[in-house]
Amino acid sequence: MDEERALQEEWEEAENARFRKERWYAPEYERWRAARRVWVKARRERKKRRRIRKLIRQAQQEVKSTWFKPFLSHCPKGHEYTPENTYIVPGGKSAGARQCRACHRARQSKYANKVYARARMRVVDQLKAEKAAVRARLKARPPMKGVSDG
Repeated sequence: MDEERALQEEWEEAENARFRKERWYAPEYERWRAARRVWVKARRERKKRRRIRKLIRQAQQEVKSTWFKPFLSHCPKGHEYTPENTYIVPGGKSAGARQCRACHRARQSKYANKVYARARMRVVDQLKAEKAAVRARLKARPPMKGVSDG
């Protein structure tokens, strides 16, 4: 009887040891869940602080870069902001911003020249391709009867 009882206790102890090794054993799982909760909360806080820092940085950059612009009397190229020489941007992202008309014209003409040069190059490339195709066709055509090559 004592042997049976000893075997029973040994078997239960082995079962309990195996049970404690299981992942879902309550105390270990609760410890893990508590640690995870702390980690998730800390991560949320970090993200929140990061978001706030980003918003503050953006606001500082906006203030830093634009607060003085209405007080400027000349454009970066040195042209004076007069009513005749000032263009007010009508809409979009920078609505209400002032631009110097002389610089605005220069930018527009530079862009137009770039676009025109691109279109011209495209036409030249097309003409070259057509010329090469005609030459290839002429080369591939059999010689005409009665006409000498020389």
